[in-house]
Amino acid sequence: MSNKPRKFWQIHLSTAILISLAAGALLFLNLRQGGHDDVDRVFNGTPYGFPCVAATRYWVPDMRSLIPRQEYPHPLEWNLRGVIINVAVAAAVIGSMGLISEYLIRPRSKP
Repeated sequence: MSNKPRKFWQIHLSTAILISLAAGALLFLNLRQGGHDDVDRVFNGTPYGFPCVAATRYWVPDMRSLIPRQEYPHPLEWNLRGVIINVAVAAAVIGSMGLISEYLIRPRSKP
């Protein structure tokens, strides 16, 4: 077995899988709807984002409809501060998970 030094950007497959799972979990948390109460949803909107609210969609009851509780959505209202914080948190989580994983599985040098 050769003792060539590893390339700088080379990572283990287990690290790549861990980073992919973390990215998927963060996407799930950011894309799920925050509120589930109908009354709260009509008046306050449905928030999206984790850990900060990055976007809100307000729902307005359709008064022309004979079917009760039929609603139509307004476009998303974006919160730039929330988007920046969410991107920074996601980058920190993914980066730290990659660094910690690589640190734990790196080969130890013998004294």
